[in-house]
Amino acid sequence: MQTCKNCQSIIPDDIRSCPYCGSPVQNDDNDARKRLLLRLRASTLASSLVATVSAGAFVTYIIASTLILGYALLGVFLRPPVILIVTPLTLDFGKVEIGHQAVQPVMLKTNRDSQPAWKIVSGNPLWLSISLSNETKEPGNLSEVDYKVMANTTALTAGPYSAVINFTSNGGNTSVGVKLYVVAAPKGPEILGVNPSSGLNDGGTTVVITGTGFAAAATTVSFGTVQVAASDVTVNSDTQITVISPPANSSDLNSTIDVSVRTPIGTSAIGPADHFAYYALPSPPMLGISPTYIDTYTCPLSTDQTLRRCSVTLTNQSSSVDLPWSATSNSGQSSIVPPSQTIAAGSTEMVEIDVPDRTSDTITFTGPGNSVTVMLTYSPPQLGIDPTNINTYTCPLSTDQTFRRCNVTLTNQSSSVDLPWSAISNSGQSSIVAPSQTIAAGSTEMVEIDVPVKLSSESVTFTGPVNNVTVTLMYSPPVLTVSSTIIVLSQCPLSTDQTLRRCSVTLTNQSSSVDLPWSATSDSGQSSIVAPSQTIAAGGTESVEIDVPVKLSFESVTFTGPVNNVTVIL
Repeated sequence: MQTCKNCQSIIPDDIRSCPYCGSPVQNDDNDARKRLLLRLRASTLASSLVATVSAGAFVTYIIASTLILGYALLGVFLRPPVILIVTPLTLDFGKVEIGHQAVQPVMLKTNRDSQPAWKIVSGNPLWLSISLSNETKEPGNLSEVDYKVMANTTALTAGPYSAVINFTSNGGNTSVGVKLYVVAAPKGPEILGVNPSSGLNDGGTTVVITGTGFAAAATTVSFGTVQVAASDVTVNSDTQITVISPPANSSDLNSTIDVSVRTPIGTSAIGPADHFAYYALPSPPMLGISPTYIDTYTCPLSTDQTLRRCSVTLTNQSSSVDLPWSATSNSGQSSIVPPSQTIAAGSTEMVEIDVPDRTSDTITFTGPGNSVTVMLTYSPPQLGIDPTNINTYTCPLSTDQTFRRCNVTLTNQSSSVDLPWSAISNSGQSSIVAPSQTIAAGSTEMVEIDVPVKLSSESVTFTGPVNNVTVTLMYSPPVLTVSSTIIVLSQCPLSTDQTLRRCSVTLTNQSSSVDLPWSATSDSGQSSIVAPSQTIAAGGTESVEIDVPVKLSFESVTFTGPVNNVTVIL
């Protein structure tokens, strides 16, 4: 073996070009020919001189012999060189799925009589094959030989593969590196359940197929060897298909067949989950179940608090035939008591399902003619509240002016379970008044919070079975401000009749949540205040005109809000 000086790869000794980087690793044979020719010329000249000195009588013979030998050697070593050019030096097939083939071309340029050949010198040759594609004769005694290199992944597993192909001719040898990365094929459809799992030999049963990998387009369904008509197939989603069962083949009458789903990716594998039983009238006893959905939060806990004990009622819908049944847990964690039984014709049976607390499961009950399921989901009631922030200034005062009465609405976000709740005041001074402390499923309840007026802030936490919600109460009355507290009367414009100075100020409501009512009085009692309204919206402003008689050299106007006064000196 030898080492490439450029990329340091280890390659066979007889390779002249590195298959990984393309760099030459041996000198061309033409160099060797040139050195040999020089040695021959030197030896020929020396022989001529010696012959002349030692045997003058034979000079003419020696010179003639030497010239003949020299021309013969020149004809051998100076003839056109034999070449071998291989393109490309690296074949990268990229990613190829298992079970597929890929082809890459390789072109050799060499002399017509060079007899090119190839050999896989490293790697597993079982997945590689090479075939001659075309040979074209070119001017100058040259030929272009085209090969097809095929990679076949049928027997391979996912992962990287590599090999080296050595091409040889009279012009030498050149190696080509081959790279391949095998990837797994996309997963085809899979059937997880067929419901109902039986139907009449005559067909016409509406069947729901559940699974994975169903395609919205180009999906076909077969019952055994019978393909369902496209008009009877509805792909509801990538996990559910609704079909109308076709009539059974004569060989499938009163038999269990496999339902299959085919998409552009592939066909579902056969398994117990795709079984569908054809039967003839009279039909076997059908199994019924109630309820089909249970919120396990409503089921009582076991003594050790680890299990929820839920119950369903199974019904034998036949009035003449007993119905044997069995049950399986989808998760494998729930237990069914009893695990199997026989229900007398026209009768019912209560079955207990023990589900691990705070988990979900699906239980399938199987009878002779059909299967029924009950879905068990842990869905405790969530407590909601609105609002979560209250400005107690907006809450009405009690009759004795000692506390403010604020309201919140609690919501039971469960549609099936009542919600008990409790509440606690952070300060311990506020009281919570409610008609009850249980909210019916899907309902709301108005709750009154009485906050002492002396408290500037409070928070009340409401606690449900699985979550807490909090309302924050802050006393934040609206504060009134004025744009200017001093106005020079001489700078205010005169009225048309020259009797008044019309001055303006802007009032601002500093609260972003509460409207602000205000009033104004003039110190002299002679000035008038003109405004579009006397209530400023939350976060708003209002321009106010003060009309001062020209006879007054001094005036003051006081604006009064809910919690403060501001004065303007004129």
